[in-house]
Amino acid sequence: MSNNTDQIKIASNSFRLTFSYNGETVEYISRKKIDMRPPASDPLIETEEMAGSWYTLADNQGQLIYRRIIQNPLLSLPDIAQADIEETELEEIQIQEETLMNEIETKSEEYFTLVIPDSDLAATFTLYCSLPETGGIFAPAVAVINVDLTNTDDIESDIETLESFSTLESTDINKNTIRFNRDDKECWTLVILAEGYRAQDIGSFNTHAQAFADLLFETEPFKTYKDNINIYSLETISVDEGAKDPTDCSGGTGAKPNTFFNASYCRPTKIRRLLTADYMKANHTCERFVPKYNESIMIVNATLYGGSGQTRCAVYSTGAGHNVGLHELGHSAFGLGDEYNSYTGAKPSEPKVYSGTPLSLPNVAVTISEAERKWNDSNPLSVKANPDCIHGNSGDTALADGEIAAVEGAYYHDCNIYRPQEVCLMRNINEPFCKICYAKIENDLENYSV
Repeated sequence: MSNNTDQIKIASNSFRLTFSYNGETVEYISRKKIDMRPPASDPLIETEEMAGSWYTLADNQGQLIYRRIIQNPLLSLPDIAQADIEETELEEIQIQEETLMNEIETKSEEYFTLVIPDSDLAATFTLYCSLPETGGIFAPAVAVINVDLTNTDDIESDIETLESFSTLESTDINKNTIRFNRDDKECWTLVILAEGYRAQDIGSFNTHAQAFADLLFETEPFKTYKDNINIYSLETISVDEGAKDPTDCSGGTGAKPNTFFNASYCRPTKIRRLLTADYMKANHTCERFVPKYNESIMIVNATLYGGSGQTRCAVYSTGAGHNVGLHELGHSAFGLGDEYNSYTGAKPSEPKVYSGTPLSLPNVAVTISEAERKWNDSNPLSVKANPDCIHGNSGDTALADGEIAAVEGAYYHDCNIYRPQEVCLMRNINEPFCKICYAKIENDLENYSV
């Protein structure tokens, strides 16, 4: 895994950039100085004709000096992660699957933040995204916004709240320390948020937060790098328990609980298990109580399976379980892609053959040569084909001695797309991370070593 620290000469400071968007229109709002170590750069590679989402920094000569792969902040995709699908849902899901992947709706006006190094070398920030409304999520990404970093008029020196969030409820929020190693600015710092927990439920939230932290530290490479990680939980109390469950999704009850982060199933894509929330309120809550935080994860007190891996904030329900939360964190914090064959979990009438462009995802490849470039810089990879492009998520067996190969079937398709190993937590929540996902997480966590 390449390390670009020397190329960008990262100091201990960062900027947190804030953007708004409505549909595909992205607007830059501001940047704030943050006394914290920035996230590590991903390998600096050519990204033309590549699908996905990432952001870059370039110097005043236009040379790329930093690149970070992320989940597309303009959309949310539901996860299946080996969840059981009720038979009554299958017919509807099979119909939806044929159109959803290329017709995902972007969300209405919202906000998102990204953290970049505070480097004298950086002159330009650029965000790249595949645009679902004008080509599908497998279409080549385009530059959706550029920011001139040499203009310092937009820099805010203090942690401030956008005017629209000036009434953020926060006076009664308790902050708990689950693990503390050293100052947050030197650690990978995670915040666990409560959603749908009433005052009388906070004891349960604290139990759930501790259970998630325990799972994290039982899972490699987090276990190895536990001394680089700080974890806090915030008792963000809701009036009601649960999450909204709109009736325009199959089986939706119409429940409209009053919750702190307004979590809802079925939004923006009409798949019920997609569980999303007010991410910018989550960001501002974290900023207020843990200003130097890296990532957040929200536990929703709801029995229905649900989750999502939005950039910098993963979400999962208690009904889905902590393993799903770990899977979602793989998306939101480390930019990992799903390795299972089906977006919906339903078996299509015909195998799904990938015909899109190469992907920015570190753990998915479209060609053997791409897989060798991403996963092996010396020897050719063996190829484990999917005979007749059989669909399915079960029946996996590990390759000999943990071998990395080009294993056919990944990222919602049965053929013409590859994952690094047979099993992985990004394919099945009951498995460990594959070696490539492990390496990506390790590269990020090593960045916070003393």
